[in-house]
Amino acid sequence: MSGRIHPSAAANGPEPPSEKPSIEPTSILSLPDDLIVSCFARVSRLYYPTLSLVSKRFRSLLASPDIYHARSLLGRTESCLYVGLRSPPHHNLRWFTLCQKPDQSLTKKKEKVKSSGNVLAPVSVLGSPSVKWSDLFTVGPYLYAIPEPIEHGNVSVLDCRTHTWSDKPKELIGEVVGLDTSFDLQCPGACRVEDIIYYYNCSTDTIWTNNKTLCWRELEVLEGLPKFARYTSVKMAEYRGKLVILWDKYVSKNGYKEKVIWCAQIALKRGIGKVIRGEVEWLDAVLTVPKSCKLVCAIAATV
Repeated sequence: MSGRIHPSAAANGPEPPSEKPSIEPTSILSLPDDLIVSCFARVSRLYYPTLSLVSKRFRSLLASPDIYHARSLLGRTESCLYVGLRSPPHHNLRWFTLCQKPDQSLTKKKEKVKSSGNVLAPVSVLGSPSVKWSDLFTVGPYLYAIPEPIEHGNVSVLDCRTHTWSDKPKELIGEVVGLDTSFDLQCPGACRVEDIIYYYNCSTDTIWTNNKTLCWRELEVLEGLPKFARYTSVKMAEYRGKLVILWDKYVSKNGYKEKVIWCAQIALKRGIGKVIRGEVEWLDAVLTVPKSCKLVCAIAATV
């Protein structure tokens, strides 16, 4: 009968569907430079030091001015924290930038003060001046080092996109940095977050705030931030709308031959009246250095 199934066909069952040829994923290394630059421009600069470890090609592209041009066009510029350290007998500063730890893994451990997974990574800066500065300012991607005394010498300018220094006439202080710098120059080490000046008083181990008047107020509620010893070097900077504090602490292991640079990020909240309260968002040991190394400055630039 025509409707009878052949025994061999029933035993074998239905034929398997034809296998489609597998498509191998495209490696980012096979992409042209302009596409890789476009991808990197969308990534936070916190991850650039880690990406630069992948290959020499990545390292070259991440150091190219093209990537910062692409970041600007895409509206992906962001604040990056720079930290300057001095190691005697060298006069020139060694520069570091805050980044994510390459082997950072997420944890569900509950802690009173969270860890960010940030570390300080070294930055190769060309032509770093050895003159003494009275203060530092940033405008966009440029860092301006004001000479001491201010009447002498040129202004040293660091382009944080290419990490190269150049000298400019001191007349640029008022024209480029802005005319509203007199208060900051009178209070070295202070930093400005929005319209508030913050200053660390080492004699009382307190942080004071000033809204550009002569009335100083103590920053309240800094739970989680340790007390600093008199010999501790403390630096502050505005970073992404928040206050960042860096300090050094000697390590007792191996006979106090090393010290650790610590960093804390503080969210600022305005209370009733002119009261400002600080909340420690994260706190981390970000770098270990020889005990002779000195924490000189911390400042953020937009790149």
